[in-house]
Amino acid sequence: MNNTDLFSDEKVKLRLIQLEYDYKDDFKVSTEQELEEVKKKFEVDVRRIFLEETQQELPKNIEIYSSNELIKQNKDLDTNITSSGYDGTAIYIEDKSNEINQLHIISQGSQEKEDWIYNGFGLFLGIDDSQYEAAKHFTIEAKEKTNDVKNLKTFAMGHSLANNNQIMLQLIDGEFDGVYGVNGAQVSIDHLLNTDEVLYRNMSLTFNKYDCLDSVPAEELKAEIIKYYENKGVTAQITQRISWDDPLYGVSGKGDFITFGEIQMTDTNLQVEGIRNIIDSIQDEDVRNVKHYLQKYTDAYQQGGLNGFVKASTGIDIDLIESVMNADGFLAKAGVIINNKDDLIAMVGKVSNNLPAFLNVFHQIMDGSDMFIDGLAKNGYLDKDSQAKVKTELQQVDQHVSNIEVQFNQLMQHLEDKEYKKAYDTIVDIWSEYQAIRDALVVLQEELEGPLEAIAEGHSILPLLNALSALEGISYSNGDICYTVQSSSGEEIKWNISSAVRIYQQGMKIVEDIEESIRTYERIYKNEIEDDFQTKKQRLIYEIHHIEANPSDYLWDFQFLLPNLGNLGSKIEKIDVQESFYTAPLPENSSILMELRKQATEKRHFIEEIRDSIESLFEKEVLISQLFDFKG
Repeated sequence: MNNTDLFSDEKVKLRLIQLEYDYKDDFKVSTEQELEEVKKKFEVDVRRIFLEETQQELPKNIEIYSSNELIKQNKDLDTNITSSGYDGTAIYIEDKSNEINQLHIISQGSQEKEDWIYNGFGLFLGIDDSQYEAAKHFTIEAKEKTNDVKNLKTFAMGHSLANNNQIMLQLIDGEFDGVYGVNGAQVSIDHLLNTDEVLYRNMSLTFNKYDCLDSVPAEELKAEIIKYYENKGVTAQITQRISWDDPLYGVSGKGDFITFGEIQMTDTNLQVEGIRNIIDSIQDEDVRNVKHYLQKYTDAYQQGGLNGFVKASTGIDIDLIESVMNADGFLAKAGVIINNKDDLIAMVGKVSNNLPAFLNVFHQIMDGSDMFIDGLAKNGYLDKDSQAKVKTELQQVDQHVSNIEVQFNQLMQHLEDKEYKKAYDTIVDIWSEYQAIRDALVVLQEELEGPLEAIAEGHSILPLLNALSALEGISYSNGDICYTVQSSSGEEIKWNISSAVRIYQQGMKIVEDIEESIRTYERIYKNEIEDDFQTKKQRLIYEIHHIEANPSDYLWDFQFLLPNLGNLGSKIEKIDVQESFYTAPLPENSSILMELRKQATEKRHFIEEIRDSIESLFEKEVLISQLFDFKG
């Protein structure tokens, strides 16, 4: 057997990617013993999924490695990498007799807040490559764990942000023999140019990489980059499965993203049209203007995260304003203003310098909001009432933000004139506008919750799994596989086979535990009561026989116990012991055992009937029987 990808079945890959998500918190354990237990459970689920989809079993030798142990607890790595938010799991499979030696890296997609911030600043702006570096180190560390890197085949699979990490890793470092991505974040020109120094040095086009899109047409730049990586021989191994309804696919036409590899598209929701046509209607120049504005605050983001970026881009220090509003009473509030006068003046000065540019970009985004909301309604995400309400709330947010600009100008004047009462009143007005914005955002969140859930659903793995399996009478639910059959009456019956197998296996485990307990009870009863009674009885009978056979040996004992027995020099001629052996009143143990065995047998038959009834429904599916017998 050649060392081809054991997980080449696409549904196996999709389910393993989902499984890795499901184990995200499980791998966050503190002891090695706990980690080994989690690995064992994960391995069992990997084997089960492989059997369910391929009707075959995996080789015996499998090792699991987690990013929690190889990255986050690696004190030799830079904290920028260990705290990047990257998560992943590696599956190493070895079968020397069949020449199998392969490592499967499952990188995790966008889950935490850090992941989505990285999506914006790393992917869109190209100013953060920490997750790429973390993915690189995890892959290298996992390879070294196998102790046979030379003959090792390495395959990557991942969803969302993970697709971006692993494609970057393939393009720049050529780490994989195969890369599979689902609903993935694509790679941006900025991200590649800022991360891959060799790419920039080998470009035939002449430009400054920090303003390349201002000096070189984007399509020429994309063509040059694609050609470079194709010549490098690292793109043919990339395959991507994408839903037409995936929001990341929806935005990938903008932001100067490049899509690499063989692309397979699937419609996962016939009721909506996705958001690609909405995003495509935005002018490229508008997108680049927003990008260039945000890139100015690279250092602020890298040093202070999202809060640092907001403070640097607007100048607004909301913590300072809150310190005024949280003071108890007017005099206390005035005291905070006076004590922090210099900080307030400095903040207002920054706002005066920074806020106009921020508002320019903000209003530019707001100007396109009507088009976006109308597009959501047209594509099936919003009804007319919600469409109107969302537009109204967005207009109010726009107005409140504009009011804040005016109020900050007033605040500056009041502070310069030492009119602290007016300064306080203006801060109250700013705070009121801020609260109004928050209230409007709550309404927007409520109105957009349904549409956003529908858009997010287009990003998830389960709809793709169900779409790919619809014609086979198979569907999936929470990681389980479900079969659909027709009853004798023509009614459609859907069985969660994975759940049924769990019920059977756990039920049989309970029955086996009961049967073992019965055997233990029988053994203990025999040893501690029946055998022990017989042993002590035999020992006593032996002593009695010895007394009767040697009466003179026991003269001293009797005289010690019965001082008045006989005179000095007397002897005992004969001892005759009248023995009777009684036990405490005990129930008839054989009847108890018979009843216990009967109850256990009834439970076993009940669980076996569940299996038989399911197998009879799927009599043509050999897999069903295999699953019931699966031990992991």
